[in-house]
Amino acid sequence: ATLKALGFPGTFVAGLIAAGTDDGIGIAGLAPPAELLIAKVVGPERSIPVEAEAKAIRWAVANGARVINMSLGGNRDPRDPGRDTYSQLEADAVAYAVSKGVLVVAAVGNSDQSPSQPWPFASWPAALPHVVGVSALNRSGGPAGFSNRDPQFNDVAAPGVEILSTF
Repeated sequence: ATLKALGFPGTFVAGLIAAGTDDGIGIAGLAPPAELLIAKVVGPERSIPVEAEAKAIRWAVANGARVINMSLGGNRDPRDPGRDTYSQLEADAVAYAVSKGVLVVAAVGNSDQSPSQPWPFASWPAALPHVVGVSALNRSGGPAGFSNRDPQFNDVAAPGVEILSTF
């Protein structure tokens, strides 16, 4: 069976997943036979409207996605609700995908986009129930300086420094 995955924003991570192999060009993907569903949700100035994200999640489920990867995130700050970007619309879309048996993976976040470095909280949607939160490691296996850290919602870490892709 072909793995169907939705990749956000459909660039760097998509290349890591599905780049061709044995062609003498660039890199080899982790799952070259994967069939990717690409939903471009990034708006002007690299903004991501939550309505577009939720619509894309539901579209991916309707089109047979078995894995949804979201290399995006909004600030989560349990200490300052005014800075927190929790969205019920996003949470409902993710819960819908999970209820349909879809594995949802999201970036724990990049602290260079947070109020301070290292940021101690996972971004939304990585902090939602049943979402696998992924952070980045540096070349020596330690946390990458740009990656958020969260003892509760950081489920797995993967190499994130000097990684090649098709992007």
